[in-house]
Formats: sequence, C-alpha cells, structure tokens
Amino acid sequence: MPADNTFTPAGPPGTFTGTRADAQIGAGNASAGGITVSNVAEGYSAGAVGTAGTSTATNTALITFNLVGVGQAVQVSGIDLIQLIASTAPNMGESASARIANTFSVFNAAGTEIFRADPSDINRIVGSGAGVPPIASIGPIAIPFNLLTPVLDAGQAYTLSFTSSATESIVVGTPTVVPEPASLALLGLGLLGLAAVRSRMRA
Repeated sequence: MPADNTFTPAGPPGTFTGTRADAQIGAGNASAGGITVSNVAEGYSAGAVGTAGTSTATNTALITFNLVGVGQAVQVSGIDLIQLIASTAPNMGESASARIANTFSVFNAAGTEIFRADPSDINRIVGSGAGVPPIASIGPIAIPFNLLTPVLDAGQAYTLSFTSSATESIVVGTPTVVPEPASLALLGLGLLGLAAVRSRMRA
C-alpha cells in the first residue's frame, strides 16, 4: 500500500490489491482564504469472483468569522482539481465506480444550518460495468466554482463548513468463457444442416 498522505494514484493495477482511502485538509481564515483539501480513494483487485471492496476518505474544514459593517451576502470561491477513473473487464457481474462529493454549509452562532450547497460541477461520479465502458473517467480537470450565500446579518458570528469525500468501489466478476473457433465452426455447420432439412420438408 502507498504511504499515508499519498494523494496521487498509486499506479496501474498490480501495484497493490484492495482498496484504500486517504484524506487531509487545512483551513486558513476568512480574510486570507485558504481551505486546502486532498482526498484519494482507489482500488485494484486480483481476487476471487465476488470479491468486493469500498474505501472512502472524508474531510471537513471549518472557518469561523464575524460579519462586520452591514448585512451582506458572502461569496465563496475556489478551484477543485478532480480525477475519477473506473475500469472493468468484460466479466459478468463486475463493476467499479468512483465518486467525489463536496458540500458547503453556513451555520449561525446557534449552530443552525442557514445555507447549504452541493455544486453539481464538483460532485461527480463515473462507473463501469462488465467492460462497458472499459474505462470511465473524468479529468484530471481544474473546476472553478463560486457560491453566494443569502444575506447574513452584520455583527453576527458564522461558521463556513466544507466537507469533501472521495469513494471508490469495486466488485470482481466472473470471467466470460469465449468459445473456441472449432466450436463456432461446428455450431455454424449445425445451423446449415438445419436449414437444409427445412428446405427438403417444404419441397
């Protein structure tokens, strides 16, 4: 397994077997900005048919601030770097999915959630089943986002909460048996023979 706080994919299948998730978050302050989030979740399997695994890494960062001056809306801006990959072989019952989920909330001093947003641009999922498609992916892509809260009251304390999670799930399928060319040829001859019998019966 990769070391802790390794946020790049470990590499091609075969690097390790199983699923892993890791998360790290750092928050600055409202004036300087700065929530930094790193998540990774990945899985590779060479296990028995039906083997399944899921890993999720979740972070939550909080920034508390006092709104001074007059009541106003607060803009939250950022850039989310996303890369999702899900890949399967054409095996019956095999599946893989990768998901990133991000939620922003604003709480007042009493702890009541007064605003919540789950921007679709930075909430993505890809999936692959039995080799369809063989590889489903997004990115790597940097997605800018801007959120505007409702008007907040001046002289009050608020907490901005940002939660981010990455999830990877895999299920190993049953390898599909491909008929050998000789078997296909025999099947073809059988169909031709059936057609000939039908023709004779009609005559």
